[in-house]
Amino acid sequence: MCFLFVGKDLFTKAASDSIVKVLLGIELDTMYGTNQEATQFSNAFDVANEMAIYRYADFSWKIKKFLNIGSEAALRKNIKVVDEFVYNLIKSKIETVPNLGDELHNAKICFSDDTWPDGFGVKKGDTVGYNACSMGRMKHLWGDDAEEFRPERWLDENGRFQQESSFKFTAFGAVPRICLGKDFAYKATTIFSAVLLGSCIFKLRDENEVAKYKIKITHHTDGGLYVQASPRL
Repeated sequence: MCFLFVGKDLFTKAASDSIVKVLLGIELDTMYGTNQEATQFSNAFDVANEMAIYRYADFSWKIKKFLNIGSEAALRKNIKVVDEFVYNLIKSKIETVPNLGDELHNAKICFSDDTWPDGFGVKKGDTVGYNACSMGRMKHLWGDDAEEFRPERWLDENGRFQQESSFKFTAFGAVPRICLGKDFAYKATTIFSAVLLGSCIFKLRDENEVAKYKIKITHHTDGGLYVQASPRL
């Protein structure tokens, strides 16, 4: 018996459910969709994520925001849903939520004019960002096989996990303001891998399908990437 599902969407929902459960003690249950309010929040967050990134390519976004039309109208509508849901969570759980302070602020803004080692110049007030996905595919960082799925690249000669510099593998940011959820993410990935890979065999529905990405703050596959799961005998 085989089961067909959208891999990325399922893992994203599982991660969201786990994080909210651990931090706030709330059952989102977006995987099964039993919590209608949580499902609305999840869908609104996904749309807002997509609409927000359009601002980097749409020079007319301020006009759209003023007129409340197009992508800005969709962004405003969905942010309202997200805000209401989060506000209710904070209101009900504020006594149990730790003060994260400035650790949540990850914007990098230049305090003065500067020139980088490669000659690129930045001005005071410029916002500087990086694309972790692109950096993970750079051959001068990872070798000629950078775009190949080769998990053993993370193992040393003794088969043990070797941690790369956080300035090279930037998925969780870099010290001292590294992602607070890094250890949680590693543990969750380990548990998911052990349970799922130990009991099922996974294959792409179409081995020749090429994944296409949506332009968002966090990458999502456009149209989903369908995976078949069958019991491991």
